[in-house]
Amino acid sequence: MFREGVTPRLVFEKAEREYNGLKSRGEQTAENAKTHRSSELDHSTTRFRREISLKNQARRYAFAEHRLLALKRLTSLSVSV
Repeated sequence: MFREGVTPRLVFEKAEREYNGLKSRGEQTAENAKTHRSSELDHSTTRFRREISLKNQARRYAFAEHRLLALKRLTSLSVSV
């Protein structure tokens, strides 16, 4: 993955953008569900929440990976000094 130019930060930023987009869509769907109370909208809300949860997990993983990479860089700098 790193050979192709993909860094943990890029993965994190992409996951964050997708998360924010899905969150917005989920909130809009939830608002429509309050108004219309249809089972179709309830199903969509559940699906969007599931997608948000998965994207949030990916975002947390990418952030942790980014922090680990930064920590490795810091420890290699302190060892070489």
